Amino acid sequence: CHAKRSENTVIDATGNHTFTLQTVSDETLAAAATCTDPAKYYYTCAVCGEIERNDNHTFENGEANGHSWGWVIDTEADCGNTGVKHEECAVCHAKRSENTVIDATGNHTPGEPVEETLQGATCGAAGSKKVTVNCTVCGNLLSEETVTIPATGAHAWEWVTDTEADCGNTGVKHEECAVCHAKRSENTVIDATGNHTPAAGVRENEIPATCTEEGSYELVVTCAVCGVELSRTPAVSEIIPHTPGEATRENETPATCTEAGSYEAVVNCTVCGAQLSRTFTEIPALGHTWGEWITVRAATVNENGLERRVCLVCNETEEREIAFSGEKNRTVQFVVTGSMHYVVHLEGVDYEIYSKHTPAIYWYDGADLTFEVVLHPDCGYTDYTVSLNDKALQQNPDGTYTIPGGTAYVKININPVTAAADNGGSHSSSGGVCKYCGKVHPNNLWGMIVAFFHAIFYFFKHLFG
Repeated sequence: CHAKRSENTVIDATGNHTFTLQTVSDETLAAAATCTDPAKYYYTCAVCGEIERNDNHTFENGEANGHSWGWVIDTEADCGNTGVKHEECAVCHAKRSENTVIDATGNHTPGEPVEETLQGATCGAAGSKKVTVNCTVCGNLLSEETVTIPATGAHAWEWVTDTEADCGNTGVKHEECAVCHAKRSENTVIDATGNHTPAAGVRENEIPATCTEEGSYELVVTCAVCGVELSRTPAVSEIIPHTPGEATRENETPATCTEAGSYEAVVNCTVCGAQLSRTFTEIPALGHTWGEWITVRAATVNENGLERRVCLVCNETEEREIAFSGEKNRTVQFVVTGSMHYVVHLEGVDYEIYSKHTPAIYWYDGADLTFEVVLHPDCGYTDYTVSLNDKALQQNPDGTYTIPGGTAYVKININPVTAAADNGGSHSSSGGVCKYCGKVHPNNLWGMIVAFFHAIFYFFKHLFG
């Protein structure tokens, strides 16, 4: 039963620890070996895990790891200079053999000879150049010598024109060495070129032509080489065509909202001012600029309303009727009076009325139809039922009803305020929503028979569950 007594009785400590030697893998209780110090291991209690920190039980096992020496270069050696290096441990970075000398590499590595011209050679005199060689490793100069450049030999003669020749005058030329510029055959005659080269004609003494009169000028042709006049011919310049300007309006009659206007478009020459054309142009009537439609008389259930708008230019007015009740969103009204029922505003909608006493409408249009039912104040009824294809039609949140396009027919039954009406409609006659089948039975003999039997079925269903 786990009842307790003698609670909190003290149990004495066991006393001495049971120390055991740790293994090498236990890093928390062992000191790893270094380059100079061996590894150390400790005893711990096998019961409570306490470490025995007594030097008598601390012992060394094995030897120190020792240094991992490697050479490190402090200064590189080259062809003529020694370098310096030392040994360094890769583990603890201890150093030894510092400032150990690295022998010079020995022989130089000659580079390509470099030439420098001291004095250029000519056709009759030799020149000189300096050739040096340096080591490609240390850059030191290895050799330097001066080399003679032989004279080029024969002159390279070329003709140089001193004075150009033209159509009627000779010129002068000489030969000159392209290397040392020595000259010979000076004042050699260059023959005249011979025939002149006619240049393009230039107009002189010109009288410009106008829109109505010709002009005149002299066409002068000179030699394109020596500039001598070769011919001078009188010529005539043709009359300049008129330059039409922008059309301007004259005799303008502005257009109004209902009447056309007109003007004459006149075009003159911008140079001489002559009239080039005059065209009669008609301005179409502007048409009215109508403002917003303003309701003058609101539509009622039985009468159209009236809207009017005003032209913002000429203040002419235009009126139109507002279709009575329900034109917007294809909404219609079923209105019920004491003796008959009728439908308000189905203009332009394809439909049929089946009964004037119990409205039934066949909806041919493909679009949905939204309607509302209005009870005339004189009808004496305050309750009604709407059915679609003999099934009760669900009312919209705003009190209207919606039927889809192509509906067979919609029927409205009017119920007087009676106890039977409060129960959702009589079950022994037609007109109400049947609680057994959920339909509105037809208001005829067959509907009354079906309603009677459905009332009996509902009674037994309600009685026996």
